[in-house]
Amino acid sequence: MSRVRTRPTRDATCEKLFEAAARVFEEQGIGGASIEAIAAAAGFTRGAFYSNFNSKDELIIAMLEDHVEQSIRRNLDLLAVHKNLADFIEALKAMDRTRQDPLGRSPLLHIEMILYVARAEKRRP
Repeated sequence: MSRVRTRPTRDATCEKLFEAAARVFEEQGIGGASIEAIAAAAGFTRGAFYSNFNSKDELIIAMLEDHVEQSIRRNLDLLAVHKNLADFIEALKAMDRTRQDPLGRSPLLHIEMILYVARAEKRRP
């Protein structure tokens, strides 16, 4: 007899945390967003957050990495269909942003997160 999985998978948990973090960051700013607020917005406890990420910085880096991976995958799929540059560019323009990851849907949040990481790097000893 196989066991029925009742807990979400790690990937599903991370995706919910990414979505929740994007909402909280947009509402409160990255600096004002707490781990507790992100976890609560995702419907999780702080423990669920910490079982996936060690810090808010680690979450942000994971979100940026996920965005880059999804963007590359999506662009390669488009390139497979649209062989010339003009068609590829038109396909990019026509892409439905609502179906993208949180950073694809919100370019301003994407830029804010990149700046946050860059500034954090400058503060490191």
